[in-house]
Amino acid sequence: MWLNIAKKYLGTTEIVGTEDNPKIIAMYANVGFPGVKDDETAWCAAFVGSCLKEDGQPYLKSLAARSYLNYGNKLTNPKEGAIAVFWRGSPTGWQGHVGFVTKWDDTHVWVIGGNQGNKVSEQAFPRTQVLGFRYPAISETTQKVTKVVVENSNKLSLLQGIRRFFL
Repeated sequence: MWLNIAKKYLGTTEIVGTEDNPKIIAMYANVGFPGVKDDETAWCAAFVGSCLKEDGQPYLKSLAARSYLNYGNKLTNPKEGAIAVFWRGSPTGWQGHVGFVTKWDDTHVWVIGGNQGNKVSEQAFPRTQVLGFRYPAISETTQKVTKVVVENSNKLSLLQGIRRFFL
């Protein structure tokens, strides 16, 4: 799942000075921006898109966080792994932030996101800053199969062996 992919990047940090983190540069390239060669350009949307792409999900070729308001299926409430889109500066402005929901309560939503303190981190944001929650447009069947594969790859290997035996 894309959230597990996001978790493996926790701690990925911008490099201060003239050097740039190649993992962050690769995220830009993954979402269609190979010309971005520095880790100081806003990269939260590149992080989200890159994680989705790495998981084989649809992703946006955009560096604008608010573009994810038009992605996948709209949710009325948070869900683990959902994409949360936040406003920055002004609720009606163009600036935003985007990340993957890990947990929530009545007042805050926690997300794993890129460019949070210049690194990939888990951070709480006020629910009053949420513009929307989105979820990749994948079927329930795909979600169930993915869960089985992720949770128990040994069973999958066994099933593949049985399939080969009968084919």
